[in-house]
Amino acid sequence: MNSGVKFPLYKKIILPPIDNNWIESKDFPTYISALKSARNGDIDAAFYVSQHPATSYLHHTSCFWLLKAAKGGQTHAQFKIGKAYYYKNHTDSWTFKDRNKKDVDKAKFWLKKSADAGCLDAEFFLASINRDKAVIEELAKQGNFYSRFYMGVLYLDTDMSKAFNWFNQVFEKPYLSRYSWLNKLASKDRNMHAQYNMGVMYDNGLGVKINKKKAFDCYFDSAHQGLPMAKNNLGVMFAEGEIS
Repeated sequence: MNSGVKFPLYKKIILPPIDNNWIESKDFPTYISALKSARNGDIDAAFYVSQHPATSYLHHTSCFWLLKAAKGGQTHAQFKIGKAYYYKNHTDSWTFKDRNKKDVDKAKFWLKKSADAGCLDAEFFLASINRDKAVIEELAKQGNFYSRFYMGVLYLDTDMSKAFNWFNQVFEKPYLSRYSWLNKLASKDRNMHAQYNMGVMYDNGLGVKINKKKAFDCYFDSAHQGLPMAKNNLGVMFAEGEIS
């Protein structure tokens, strides 16, 4: 019986989303209190309000607060606007009247403002638009995990060992068992695509010795974060009896 076919390495570059952990961590007792602070000039509150479910479905209202936050120097708002201008049909782009029009110059303008204020994700996004590998590699060395994933993808076709090392550096530790990972479920610095690629590499001996148990654990981690390819490969391993 055919148990299925495993998916290969994932080669699409991952670009960073807005950090929702930041929004959830802000200490506003209620939406009304945040709105009051926003009206009094608090740019963090303005960004919070722009992303809140009570506002987000009101396009013009959300856009008003997002732009107010960005113009005031709120780096997350600047990053979000930069992404919205770059992706004409991106999920962020509903905040703009010309949401079907891509404007790279405006995207770069806002991303640079965010990057200059210290947002590494914005700096990476800007470098990826400019295809500036040197900047991306420097960001990867500083610990930006999107940059590390990008570097891993760049080396997939030329040096599997370097690719594996970059994917491995996405994590806080070189390798975590599935049991350790379950205790770190909420950690934002784990990337399901890097986990998946590490699984494929361990599974097939790409840049590293074949190790089915580590392949299983990597697929397991990625699958539990929702990646369909990892779920597929994990299922094939079960069906083929590759793990005990």
